[in-house]
Order: sequence, then C-alpha cells, then structure tokens
Amino acid sequence: MQHFDFFIVINKNQSMNRRAKLTLLIVSILLSAGIKAAEIISAPVAGLKVNFLGDKFTPGKLTNFPSVSKTAESLENAYAAYFLGYNSEYLYVYIEADGNSLVLRDRGYQNGDGFHLTIGRARNDGADTDEFYVLGFSAKDGWSRKMSWYYNVDLKMGSLGDDVKFKTFIKEGKICFETLIPWRIIKPYHPWLGNKIGFNLCFVKAVNEYDKIYNFIVPDNKMQSEQSGRKYIELSFENPGQTGKTYSLPQRHNYRNGDELKTDIAGFAKKSGRSHFSLTIEDDEKKVVAIKTFDIKIQKGEFRRSLSYGNIVLSPGDYYVRIKENGSEIGLHRITIIEEINLKDALKSVESAKGKVSNGTLSTLKFRITETEIELKKLKPYESCGKLNSSIAQLKQSITLLQSGIDPLSGIRGTFRRAYTSQIDSAIRPYSVYVPEGYDKSRKYPLLVYLHGSGQDDRVLERSDFIKEGFIVVAPNGRGVSNCYYSKESQQDIKEAIDDVEREFSIDPQRVVLSGFSMGGYGVFRTFYENPSRYSAIAILSGHPDLASRMVRKNSISFSEKKYLQSFYKIPVFIYHSKDDLNCPYILMKEVADNLKSAGSNVSFAEDENRGHGNMSPEAKEKYISWLLKFVEH
Repeated sequence: MQHFDFFIVINKNQSMNRRAKLTLLIVSILLSAGIKAAEIISAPVAGLKVNFLGDKFTPGKLTNFPSVSKTAESLENAYAAYFLGYNSEYLYVYIEADGNSLVLRDRGYQNGDGFHLTIGRARNDGADTDEFYVLGFSAKDGWSRKMSWYYNVDLKMGSLGDDVKFKTFIKEGKICFETLIPWRIIKPYHPWLGNKIGFNLCFVKAVNEYDKIYNFIVPDNKMQSEQSGRKYIELSFENPGQTGKTYSLPQRHNYRNGDELKTDIAGFAKKSGRSHFSLTIEDDEKKVVAIKTFDIKIQKGEFRRSLSYGNIVLSPGDYYVRIKENGSEIGLHRITIIEEINLKDALKSVESAKGKVSNGTLSTLKFRITETEIELKKLKPYESCGKLNSSIAQLKQSITLLQSGIDPLSGIRGTFRRAYTSQIDSAIRPYSVYVPEGYDKSRKYPLLVYLHGSGQDDRVLERSDFIKEGFIVVAPNGRGVSNCYYSKESQQDIKEAIDDVEREFSIDPQRVVLSGFSMGGYGVFRTFYENPSRYSAIAILSGHPDLASRMVRKNSISFSEKKYLQSFYKIPVFIYHSKDDLNCPYILMKEVADNLKSAGSNVSFAEDENRGHGNMSPEAKEKYISWLLKFVEH
C-alpha cells in the first residue's frame, strides 16, 4: 500500500519569503474551498533535453528540481539537482542533494532517501499517460534498493536485477545517486525509434524522524498511486555525434501465425557504408528455427531501418529474435506466437455441461473465457505473453475434459483461481484458493482467509510463503484492488468466496482464520466487525486500523477507537509489525493491540526492529506459523 501524506508544493522561481507567504495563502483558500493541499501544483516544466554521453557516464551541468513538496510547511528547503544522459544502450540518471550522510529508511524510494521515476509514452495531446514504468531506487540495501514499482497503471513490484546499475555515495557535502537503466528493460521506449517519451523524476529526502521533502520535475500527486495515469515532461535527445552500438527492437512481441515479423534498427554512422545484419529466430531452448540475412547501405548520420523476416508460421509458444550487425549481437528479444482458441465455441461447451458438473466449475470456466478475451484485447504490441499462452492452453485442455464428461477442476491441487456467480448482480467473480497436495475430502480442514494489500488482487496468493499443508487457503478478490474491503459489495465478495470454498471442499466451519496484509489488515478489522461469528481467530500483518478514512472516505470506521473493538472479546488475535514501518506506522497498531487486550482479546504481538513494511523476519514468521498451526490441530 502507499503512504498518504499532507503536503504543500512550492515553485522554486519565487523568493523564499514570498513563496512561503503565497503558499500559505493558497493553502488556506483551497482548504476553505474543500480542496486538498496535495492537489496544489506549480507550473509544468516546458521540455527537457537529454545529453548524449557516449561511453563515459559522468554528469554534466546539473538542473535544480523546479518544484518541491513537503509533509510539513515548517521544513526548510535544501539543494537538490539532477542530470540526465543517454547512449544507445542506457538511460543515465544522476541526483545530488545537500547532506553529509544518507538516511536509510524502509522503501527509501518512497520514504527517503531515494527517488522514483516515470518513463513512458508521451501523448500527442499532452494528457496523463497510462503507458509507463515507475522505477524506484533506495539508499538502503535490501529488496527495495532498485525495483520496478508500476507498469501501465498496475502495481508490479519486483527487483530490477543486476543489469540495472545503481550506486550511492557522499562527495563534498552532497549525497549522490547514480543509475544506468538499460533501454531494453523499459521497452518500447528508446530515443532513436521515433516514439515520444515522457519522463518524470521525484527525489525524496528524509527529514527528522518521519518527514519528507519531495523534489519533482513535474508535480504529480498520483505518481505513487495504482490505477492512475502519470504526468510527465516530453524528452528530446541530443544528436549522438559519434558512432555507437546500433539498437534493435521488434515492432511487435506477440504474433499470430501469418503476421509479418519486422524489427527496427537505429543508430548513428560517422560515414556512409554497408552493414551486414542477420535475424535469427530461436526456440525457448535457444535452438535456431529460422534465419534471414540483410545487406543494407547505411547513410552518414542518424539512420533507422526495418528488417522484415516475412510472414511468420511457427507452433504456438515463446521464441527469441536475435539480431546481429557484422557478426556482433545488437539485440535478443523474446516474442510469443499466440495459442489460437475459439472462445465462442468454448462458451457453448460450458453452457451445454450445465447439470453435469458443479456450478462452481461452470462459473470458473466462464470466468476464464471472459478473462482470456479481456487479456487478449489488452495486449500491447510490445508485450510478449507466455503466461497468457499457458492460460489459453490450460483452458483448451479443460474444455476437452468437460466435453468428455470429466470435471476439469476436480483433481487440481496447489494454488489456482476459481470463480462463483454472485447473488448480488449475477456477475462472475474470481478468487484464489490453495488446496493441499494430500487433500482428503473425508476429513475436515481449517480454512485460512487471506485479504490482499493495496494495488494487489487475489492472485498474490500464488507468491505467498505462509501456506502450510494443514490448511485450505482462500484469497477473495474483494471487488477492487484498493477499496479497503469497506463497501457492502466487497464484504459480500468475501462471504460468497468463502461460501463457494465450503461448497467445493471439506471445511471445518469452526476453524476459519481471517488474515490480511497492509490494506488487508484493515480489511480484517472491518470483516470481523461485520461478521464476528464466522471467524475463530484473526491475524493482522503490517496493518492499519484507520486506513479507510485515508483511502476511501473521511470519517470511515476507525478501529483505533475502542468502541469498535467490543465484538473482538475473547477472540485470538495475532498482530505483526515492524517498528520502522512508515507506510503503516507501528505505533498505531501497538495502541490497537493494547486496546484489544483491554477489550478481552487474546493478543499475540510479534514485532521486528528493521524489517519495514511487510518484510517479516524468519523469527517473526516462525511465531506466526506456530500460532496458525494451533488451528490445524483437532
């Protein structure tokens, strides 16, 4: 989940005294009009040129960040500046700011010291873009040191790997950040391929114990938010002026048989001449399945060409396109040949099986058909789709089994997705479930209900490491990624997902444990409050007792208030939190734990010192697992 701050924004073109007075005046006016201070933005920057650096990545003349926002108006401004450079292979970003030491907070890219950047498609009309990457870089070592954060409005957290170079250092009273980002990991964006590139940068300086100063190129209070477009400034790139490595990129990364496979190449030549290119298609094991060569005349200066393999005819699956120039590799690209499926015929097969398999199986297959159709329509030209291909192949296999009179879901074990038809609106709603490998329908299993965090959905269960063989686990979708499970529809979704699991599997209704992470922690409070008789115990992991007031609407139920904890009497409660968690402050949950004890709850509290938001230590995890396993025992 994201941490929501009250902050003000200052345009650096004003003098200190004048801008402070003006900012306070604007804040007062806007607050009286019911507008949040976080919505105040300074004028956008008009264009940004990126220097060509060749093979030497050192910063040139720095540019001050034009806009600053703060979590407290009393904080003093400090110097912070940046420099952007590039060559054919990398984007270079350098930032420096006043300071003699780095502040090492959890998720420094968001909480300081660190930065995050947006790079994506610049729209012709200048409107916010919905095609972009947000990458984060933190001074503190660990999983969030260099990471992907968002991709095309969706939360997509993961490591950037060793190919992205990043370092921090201190020099002459300045804290410095430097990164090299390969263009190939932020495809399709590249300065030589004709696509307009939008960019934004936010440096976050940690101040005092909890405060932050945000330095923006373009102020954007949605830069940390899922399901939102991003603001940007359009980049222009300095002419290379020297020969460098040619860059290559296929025009598409997903194909149907019969489509033309074309790869763009671009570069800069100091003189005219001829170059020999080869385009090789290799299978998933890197065995060559096709090759074509090209002899091309290159004119002096910037050049761009397209290499056409022709119409592609291959078995469905993932392949690699390897491009070489004069024997040297200039690109290796993953592509997918899409598995064909007739979704209308698949739906007819499901409809004709009514009464032959469970309603849950029919709802699940209908959901998979609809989801496949949506995912195929959403597919961008620059995206390979191996995972979607696997889903299509599995769906086709399920339809074949169904046509043979076999329930295709009956023997599945492990983590997978199911669906039910809602009693509210007849919509088919998904959830994820884990079924133990040794599942025996003759015995009753305890059920662990897991509520996902903000920006996620039920599929987070696929990555969970809290699953134990003794449980069946269900992760409801909640009808949204960031609704705090506050609405009636979200609560009904949790209820109906559990009902469906109880119909399909052998569940002990006296041993249902409700758990949740981050936003899901608030969801645990809310869900138990609505239906306390259904759950035998609850677990709140890095949660927040008042999150709905911040994310959904003001004056939502706050479980920091004792009056809302009366229904938790005698209930076993496990709470985990790290003291340095800045996204969901530790002190809030510590106070709630004390209030729960006063209300008569049986509270087990596990804490860490320096694990941040959701990065549980092995010792704390063992405490949680031991607590859970009590409910496995009869």
